[in-house]
Amino acid sequence: MNSVSSMSVSSFTVAFKKFNLRRVVVLCAVLVGLPFYALAQQATLVGTVTDPTGAVVPNVAVTSTSTETGQSRTTTTNESGQYVLPDLQIGHYNFKASGSGFKAAEQKNITLNVGDRLRVDFKLEMGAASESVTVEAIAVHVQTDSSEVSNVISGQQISQLA
Repeated sequence: MNSVSSMSVSSFTVAFKKFNLRRVVVLCAVLVGLPFYALAQQATLVGTVTDPTGAVVPNVAVTSTSTETGQSRTTTTNESGQYVLPDLQIGHYNFKASGSGFKAAEQKNITLNVGDRLRVDFKLEMGAASESVTVEAIAVHVQTDSSEVSNVISGQQISQLA
């Protein structure tokens, strides 16, 4: 009887260890894959802020506001007048640049798609901080920072395929 009970306990222990090993392997695979999924749903905004003469303007606040969620993120230009807003969720945004001694400049209805690295440059005009210049246009997305060429296919285009 002892040999039977020790045999079943032994086989149970081996099966339990194999089951736990499978669970650990699956958990590790999920944890490794999640960051890649999260990165695939984001975009980056880059640009340069200049004054009317074309000189770069440092320490300008650049704010992105999602029109869907209302969430805002702000960054400041560096000494070269450049800024980067990484890890923005895909969607529609309004962008605003405001600096001391300049009118605020705004670009509205900019669409960020999956994996975009979009350049939005601002040219600030001299004036009081209370004045603002708004540019409303659908910008053509040209990625000058890389040689990547991509396009987003809409649901309507897919439904019209033969």
